[in-house]
Amino acid sequence: MGPAVGAILNGGRFGLDVYEVKDGFIELAPVDSFPHGKTSDGVADLAGNAEEWVSDWYQPGYPEESATNPRGPDLGDEKVVRGGSYAHGRAWLRGASRGHDVPSAKRAWRGFRCAYDAS
Repeated sequence: MGPAVGAILNGGRFGLDVYEVKDGFIELAPVDSFPHGKTSDGVADLAGNAEEWVSDWYQPGYPEESATNPRGPDLGDEKVVRGGSYAHGRAWLRGASRGHDVPSAKRAWRGFRCAYDAS
């Protein structure tokens, strides 16, 4: 199997069977399988395929004041995960999608992205 023509991401669906094959993959797809889904800055696979751990500890809300790149608390029990995966329905398949889990949790649909500050 390969990516379906025009597919922009690898995602799941709502229901008892969360897997969706319309995008060309049942579970994980190889990196950069969806060139039509790249952001305007050329970032590939930002949503769908695998949700991603981030370095922030989780807290339920955001700071009330406006902030650029707000950070989570210094410590906590759970880390933030972003992006949704092949096992998540379309509503969670976006880079801003925010979940959380204990750092020791292992999920087949979760990974990480190496990133750095572009400035």
